Amino acid sequence: GYAVDWEEFHEGNICVAAPVRNYRGRVVAAVSVSFSKARLTHDPLDRFIDAVARKAYELSQALGHAD
Repeated sequence: GYAVDWEEFHEGNICVAAPVRNYRGRVVAAVSVSFSKARLTHDPLDRFIDAVARKAYELSQALGHAD
């Protein structure tokens, strides 16, 4: 999963985050990226979501989390 903060915290900023899970499936950390809303004129939001979710998955696997 992932979460998107669409200017809820700070006007003009967007944040995408995904959980990192350990071998027990517990959330132990998160990966996130924040950027200016103006950035979306050049890059689609899906690009950021995919990158964050992929890295969180890789870290979770390194901690022993199995799907």
